[in-house]
Amino acid sequence: MIVIAHRPATLAIATQVVALRAGHIVEAGPPERLERQGGFYARLHAQYERARGWRIAIQPGRVRLGAEQEP
Repeated sequence: MIVIAHRPATLAIATQVVALRAGHIVEAGPPERLERQGGFYARLHAQYERARGWRIAIQPGRVRLGAEQEP
């Protein structure tokens, strides 16, 4: 089965991942190994994890975008 996923959580149960960039394969292998290698897939996964906590706070006259934390 082939699955196209944009969220790393979807790939957690995959046995093989093929990471594409600009239509070209840049990495392939088990997700655990790709994470350990610290390459393209690992960077995408890290960016996704950082962004998971983001919330949009709308206040009158002001929109704030970022992580959930008080100033």
